[in-house]
Amino acid sequence: MDVKAWNNGGSSREITAEVMDRGAFHAMNAYHCAKAFRFVGTCCKSNITSNTAYRGFGATQTMLMMETVIDQAAMALEKTREELVEKNLLKAGAVLPYGQEVKQCHLDGMWHELCGEGRLEERRAKVEAFNSTNIRYKMGLSVVPTMYGINFPVAWLNAGAALVMVYTDGTVLVSHAGRILKL
Repeated sequence: MDVKAWNNGGSSREITAEVMDRGAFHAMNAYHCAKAFRFVGTCCKSNITSNTAYRGFGATQTMLMMETVIDQAAMALEKTREELVEKNLLKAGAVLPYGQEVKQCHLDGMWHELCGEGRLEERRAKVEAFNSTNIRYKMGLSVVPTMYGINFPVAWLNAGAALVMVYTDGTVLVSHAGRILKL
């Protein structure tokens, strides 16, 4: 897979490069394709207002890209999406394109618990039964594996804090911020 991605950074740099890095690290999502995978990201300056990152920080966009690839490949191979996902899930010992070894991986077990032994078909039948008897409301069902890293390549982005207050009546107040800057 040869991926070329462009990130519209707007009129100033902001954290465009860090968002692109995050997207690159997550572009394979939870699938093993490291030996046949290349990602080239380009950050673009344009005439629009700069945007900041939102939750997911570039990872969600490239994960969606890979899920679209899985869907398209399943259709082309005339297989179910779930068959293709199960065959290509990351496993312990896999090496990611940037050299990191996956030492622990529980995707197979979680996938089997959610979808194995007819569980997925049973859930699909319930969804179809509901949808066939409801005109106004509809249900859907999807199982999407994800691999989301918990670190950023820039040290100042790896900060977080929470203030936890426990009151005498037993209630708890938790205040948190997405980012803390050391001043």
